[in-house]
Amino acid sequence: MTDIDALLARIQQVIPSLEIADARLIEEGMVNDILVVNDEIVFRFPKNEWGRKDLAHETRLLAIIRQHGSLPVPEPMMHGVDLASHRLVRGEALTRERLYRMPLPDRRAAMEDLGRFLRELHRIPVDDMAGIRASHSVRTIGQWREMYTRIEDVLFPLLFRHQREAVEAHFAPVLSGEIETEVAPVLIHGDLAPYHILVDPESSRLTGVIDFGTAGLGDPADDIGALLAHLGSDLVGHMRPELPIDAATWARARFRAGCLELEWALIGIRENDLSMLVAHLGGARDYQPLVSPGQGVQG
Repeated sequence: MTDIDALLARIQQVIPSLEIADARLIEEGMVNDILVVNDEIVFRFPKNEWGRKDLAHETRLLAIIRQHGSLPVPEPMMHGVDLASHRLVRGEALTRERLYRMPLPDRRAAMEDLGRFLRELHRIPVDDMAGIRASHSVRTIGQWREMYTRIEDVLFPLLFRHQREAVEAHFAPVLSGEIETEVAPVLIHGDLAPYHILVDPESSRLTGVIDFGTAGLGDPADDIGALLAHLGSDLVGHMRPELPIDAATWARARFRAGCLELEWALIGIRENDLSMLVAHLGGARDYQPLVSPGQGVQG
């Protein structure tokens, strides 16, 4: 259990002039303990050395992204060894359910906002990114082969035949080289889940994108694949006026979308953590199966 009093004491030690009227704990952070103070400032406390390195890297990244993006991202206020802070980006999670409750014009406008943000992010000049590492989402073909072997060893004994056949078919075009997974890297978010994309519930317009701890250089299809897994191809298709997506990128994105639950199932079994097994329940199921590059792709 997180000791809120200890976190508040650390904040007061670092910023003694800060008057704390109220604080609320965000309990869903996997890498950081998160405390929102005075409904204005977000303090993040990394849980391990990996988290500490991520915070330092994220602070550098945000300075770059803020120069190029049209959507708000966190504005860093301070960064130390064991905590970092930024101003609160207001809004509510852009869930699939929320999007489908919007009138169609508002739904399209929200997704076009997101498409514009991704286009800007993916086109940031490489010269601006000296010292920026690869995204945590990056996988080499060797790593995909290793993952498939683990899936065969760990998950296949738990699956029905039709599930095993679906996984085999999903990985086949990547393992055979029919779909190329290693492409020229661009800056990506790397973890575009609905709770990292914020929307104003009144206006239905996006208010910002948060949590760039996984961000770095990688395949733009990783960002699109995360959105496919959480929102589905119909909603992601609304981004296309702002973010053209070619057939090869769609194929890689569909592959990534179909791997999400498998990756988390492996993690949950390895860590003996049931929460990992159910971490991505409730996602989309309407994205199409993989197709080979050059075949017709519908959005």
